[in-house]
Amino acid sequence: MAEDTKTRLAVTAMRLFAEKGYESTSIADILKGAGANSGSLYHFYPTKQDLLMAVLRMYRDGIHPMLLAPAWEGVSDPIEKVFALLAQYRRALAASECVYGCPIGNLALELHEPDPPVRELIAVNFDGWGPAAARPGPAGARDLHAHDDGRRSDAVADASLAGSVRPIGGDVA
Repeated sequence: MAEDTKTRLAVTAMRLFAEKGYESTSIADILKGAGANSGSLYHFYPTKQDLLMAVLRMYRDGIHPMLLAPAWEGVSDPIEKVFALLAQYRRALAASECVYGCPIGNLALELHEPDPPVRELIAVNFDGWGPAAARPGPAGARDLHAHDDGRRSDAVADASLAGSVRPIGGDVA
């Protein structure tokens, strides 16, 4: 039961940090969302930063099972994997009415003060993308460039800024 509460607090914080940002999410918001009391929160996470660290570890550990595996299910071609990942982001944008963004990128931008433990985990999360994104390799990157006329690679960012998935068009379904 205690582990369920700990997990529920971290998952709720993950969702709220993505929706509202770290600074705008209060402890009261997290407690209400998780259906937990403050004693439980402070037992597992003595500070809000400790909770943030747990969220960042969840992102680090979850990149493959939460994002890459579902996007790449049934896709073997490295180039198509890139477009499958873009399609996954498109679906997330559409489902959230273009509110969804990169949770790690948003936290990195929001948490501008020097905070070594948080900065280190943010860097580890970004570093986790390197091996996944680079899997096509140099030849695959050239092939990707040949597939992409310059529009697809920026489509997700354009859609988010426009507040609509329409800029993505049919290229990334």
